[in-house]
Amino acid sequence: MGRGAVVSFATGEHVHRESHADLLVRPARKAAPGDMDAIVVPATRSVDHLTSAVALADDLGCTLVVLCSRSATSGAVAEQASHRPGLRWIAVDLPDGYEHQLLTFASTHHPKVVHRRSDLSVKRNLGLLLAKMLGWRRILFLDDDIYDVRPEQVREMAGHLGPRAAERYPVVGLRVESFPDNSVVCHAYRSVGGVGQDVFVSGSALGVYLGQFVPFFPQIYNEDWLFLLDDVRRRSVATTGYARQLAFDPYKEIDRARSEEFGDVIAEGLMAQLAYDPTAPGRLGRSFWKRVLARRRTFLAMIAERATDVHVLAAIEAARQELAKISPDDCIRYIAVWQSDLDVWEDDFARLRKFTPADALEYLAGAGNHRLTWLTSDRAEPGPVRQPRTPRTVAELLKNRREPEPERRSRSMALLGG
Repeated sequence: MGRGAVVSFATGEHVHRESHADLLVRPARKAAPGDMDAIVVPATRSVDHLTSAVALADDLGCTLVVLCSRSATSGAVAEQASHRPGLRWIAVDLPDGYEHQLLTFASTHHPKVVHRRSDLSVKRNLGLLLAKMLGWRRILFLDDDIYDVRPEQVREMAGHLGPRAAERYPVVGLRVESFPDNSVVCHAYRSVGGVGQDVFVSGSALGVYLGQFVPFFPQIYNEDWLFLLDDVRRRSVATTGYARQLAFDPYKEIDRARSEEFGDVIAEGLMAQLAYDPTAPGRLGRSFWKRVLARRRTFLAMIAERATDVHVLAAIEAARQELAKISPDDCIRYIAVWQSDLDVWEDDFARLRKFTPADALEYLAGAGNHRLTWLTSDRAEPGPVRQPRTPRTVAELLKNRREPEPERRSRSMALLGG
């Protein structure tokens, strides 16, 4: 069975796609080398995991932005960067509880995702806002467990990034090898003899062109798939070059499978629909999500029947318990509030103008007890502790912020028809 085929079981029912690679574009030829404005790293690990990103940014002559939490700190980034005196860098400490009006999304409060504690989406969205406010056009998102990214690969990626045209794409991803960054369920499927799922383009090594409209990363597992959805539908997500990822134990935390389940259902359902029908006529209603959930139940049951490892069994049981709580209406409501968030984000993002790094960071720092602090290559001391000065044009943006008209349709939701 080919890698792009749909897995079939004894019933003959299609319940899982082993690959979504047919939704991606492989450029027919190499692009002329281009320049990357910045590398944005959402960091949680110790500073030694940043060695590759620091060296890469220095070699490329672009700005390194490290968004820190947990074991990563701006001070440690400053120490690491001090060995590269010509490197331009910004290191931001993201506190627990950080909020900002531009990053307030209704979908974050959907009952099926409120228990997800990852700050990855917040960091990536901060990276998008900062890039927009500093006038950057091409950025590379690079997770702190990605390594072996060669400068010439990034230059080729930058050469392909641009407005939709022949051999130019709004997003270009590196193909991450050496360890599959799949969900716990896909790892479990592989452990019982399934092919598993190949690694789709992800936010872990993703070049983004900041054009007229850039979506956001929602707070849900598979947030990068939803970020890419509209461009996948248009067949304008390209992949070129390779990177490697550190291995991890997918069964280390039992709640991992539970926290991923809703995002897996949403993303796999939408991607499978794109594969079956790229035009996706009509709205994806209760009957569609009822089929998606039924197939998911069959898939998990098949893995549970074949599994013998206690860790795999525990993970699949956690996923099955969570799946039992998900209804078609949960999926429909999530899509609806996510669509509304996309409309508001599009309005706000389009109104942002270019600012100095100091003004951009002061504004994004927020207020109260959960403010960002930062260090930069141009500033030795931490970011200000005083109330931040809000740039006049950003204040006007917030003053004029409005909810989108009810009849507006987000571009990313063309998948749903209308």
